[in-house]
Amino acid sequence: MRQIVPSASTSAILQPRAPRPSKNCKNKMQSQEVRKRQHDTTPKPSGNHGPDANLKLICQCSGNPTPILDHSSHIIGVAAGQDSEATWLGGLAKLTDRLEKARQECHSRGTHPFLSSSFSHGGGRTEPMNLNPPGNPNFHLVEELVGNPAMKRLMGQLSSIFSTWAPKLYDFYNRNINKFCLHSPELKRNWLGSVFAAVMFNLSPQTVCYPHKDFANLPFGWCSITTLGNFDPT
Repeated sequence: MRQIVPSASTSAILQPRAPRPSKNCKNKMQSQEVRKRQHDTTPKPSGNHGPDANLKLICQCSGNPTPILDHSSHIIGVAAGQDSEATWLGGLAKLTDRLEKARQECHSRGTHPFLSSSFSHGGGRTEPMNLNPPGNPNFHLVEELVGNPAMKRLMGQLSSIFSTWAPKLYDFYNRNINKFCLHSPELKRNWLGSVFAAVMFNLSPQTVCYPHKDFANLPFGWCSITTLGNFDPT
């Protein structure tokens, strides 16, 4: 798997300082800039993704974990690799086949089927609510996937990786998900061994996430992105 991580090197261009504008001129320039932004409807990419993004491409050719660092060498993620144990790989292969079949069974809108489970807030909800209530047309399908033995093992493994590489953040997740469930017993957790409040199964043959900002997520939080199937990641 290839991961893009920030490089430690930086560069700067020193230029002569321009004359400081007067207060009236500065206010006029700011007003013009505001009007320009209001009339500019061109989508703007989030973050710096161009040639000046100061990123370095790393090829992860083994199953060994590879931390992802920011410019201050803080760990902001990890490419965890995979367990090569034979029975585990066999379980993942069966799970992949089940998800392939679920794509045909899923009641979805649009061309990109997905399933969600556990609970979330936002999107019109006035309080945290279960994502897969009994009235959901995909209720039984989601319950089957959540109860799959290989899925349970996978989610427990992902939480263990999380606790190893970000123990303080893991504790924050664990404390708060327990508080939510104590306060609202009707909220249903997917797996007792997982600290993540929700899961989404993307069932498309290929799923690509464009740069975006999700205001329903914890800004400093982590999520577990898992790919299944037999493919060339390069």
